[in-house]
Amino acid sequence: MRGLRAPDGRPTGYRARMADRSVLITGGTGGLGGAVTDAFLAEGWRVVLPVRGDGTHVEGAEVLPDVDLTDQTAVASAVKAAASRPEAPLRAVVNLVGGYAGGVKVHELPLADFERQFAMNVRPTFLVTRAALPPAVCAAT
Repeated sequence: MRGLRAPDGRPTGYRARMADRSVLITGGTGGLGGAVTDAFLAEGWRVVLPVRGDGTHVEGAEVLPDVDLTDQTAVASAVKAAASRPEAPLRAVVNLVGGYAGGVKVHELPLADFERQFAMNVRPTFLVTRAALPPAVCAAT
């Protein structure tokens, strides 16, 4: 990844100013998430990635294995890890985790399937944001 660029193609110069902060990215190993992770890494951020399983490796990022983002205790532990370095406080959260079980038309989707998708997409975003706001706001003051 080449990092952020100004409209005329010049580097923004953010790298030097971003090395002293952390970002927690959920879904940071997927298609869109991988590109977002690469962009933050290219700008010098400390990147923390909670993932479902183990064995995931992302060069330059801190991967937190076996994190269930639908569980508030697991989320609290992930946020604590992301906010654990005083020299690089948690300053940003990117919520990209989720999914979609397609294959049927919306009006044919069983309510139970909708509720599983809702829980998979909305609950983690709420839990992560709720847990990350206090340390992120504290770091900004």
